[in-house]
Amino acid sequence: ALAHLELDDLLPEVLDRLHTELGTDSAAVLLTDATGTALEMRAALGFERTGGELRVKFGSGVAGRIAESVEPMVFDDLGPSDFVNASLREAGVSTVLGAPLRIGQRVLGVVQVGSVERRRFWPDEVELIRLAAGRIALAVDHAHLYEAEMLARGRLTRDWDTATERSRGDAFGRKLYQEGDREIVDALARIAAERDVPRARVALAW
Repeated sequence: ALAHLELDDLLPEVLDRLHTELGTDSAAVLLTDATGTALEMRAALGFERTGGELRVKFGSGVAGRIAESVEPMVFDDLGPSDFVNASLREAGVSTVLGAPLRIGQRVLGVVQVGSVERRRFWPDEVELIRLAAGRIALAVDHAHLYEAEMLARGRLTRDWDTATERSRGDAFGRKLYQEGDREIVDALARIAAERDVPRARVALAW
C-alpha cells in the first residue's frame, strides 16, 4: 500500500539522521503489534537487526519500558540482562535514549538509539528524539488509517457474515466492523443490486 511505502521510506531517513547527529552505534523503530501489548521491530541501523521474530512486551526490557513512558527516557548503565534484543546484548550496548511513539493516549511504538560506550545525552539531543518520535508517530498513524480505510472499503463489498484472513487479523480494521455497520453493508448491497453495478463501485462512492 502507498502508506506503507511512504513509511518504509521515512523510517530509514529518520533513523539515519538520529544515528548521525547523535553519534550512536545503533538506532531502531519498534511498532506496536496487533494485540496492542507488545512491540515488533520495523526498521533498524547499526547493531539492531530487523530479521527474526523479535517481540518485546510492554514493560519488558528497555524498549518495553520506553513504550510505557510518556517522555523520552535515558538508560546509562545497562547490562546484558536489560535487553530482550539479542543483538544489543551481544554488542554490549550500555546507553540507550528512546522515546514512545504516541498519538494522544495511544502507543504506536518506540524509537531508540544506543551506544556501546557510556555517555550522556544533552537536553537538545533528548529534544531531537522527541521531535523524531512525533514525526514517526504521525506517519504510523496515517499508515494505520489508510490500511483501515482500504480494509473497510473491501469489507463493504462482501456480505456481512463473510470475513477474510486479513479482516480477522487486522486489529485496526476490526474496530470498523461493529454490529452497527451491518445496516451500511446491507444498504450498499441493496443499492448495488437495484442499479445493477458492482458493490465496489458503490463502496468507492460511499
